[in-house]
Amino acid sequence: MLLVLLACSGPSSETAAPDSTPPGGGDATAPADTSGANDSSPPADTSPPGDTAPPEDTAPPYSAPTAYAFSHHIGAQGTGDGELTRPYSVAVHGTTLWVLDTENSRLATFAFDGTWLGNHGGAGTSDGQLATPKGFGIHPDGRVYVADWDNHRMQVFD
Repeated sequence: MLLVLLACSGPSSETAAPDSTPPGGGDATAPADTSGANDSSPPADTSPPGDTAPPEDTAPPYSAPTAYAFSHHIGAQGTGDGELTRPYSVAVHGTTLWVLDTENSRLATFAFDGTWLGNHGGAGTSDGQLATPKGFGIHPDGRVYVADWDNHRMQVFD
């Protein structure tokens, strides 16, 4: 959705004085032609702003959403290896699916078929331990950056 706000105001005392030359040049003391007979410009658009739709070809292309069929789940509720409690976000790096397991304060890694590969972090305040992590990112070189929310820090895993 595009929102356009327009503001209009009348002339102010800071507005420069109008040019004393009438449109089309000529003598400023001569009476102005108000008949429009000598006006070759197209008529002004007097419709309010936003009254007209944009041209069809400027609209972004639309394609119907693809319906996906359920394939399989990864993990189950719990605290053990391969289990998740409140997974918060996911990322794919290479052939590994990374899941931020917020309530278990760790990152869990899985193969695409759901096979658990390992955990990184764990509850605590020491280096390498996490407390309610809320986000993470994976650098192209493989380093993982974790927003360690309740420990008020970022942690880097390599």
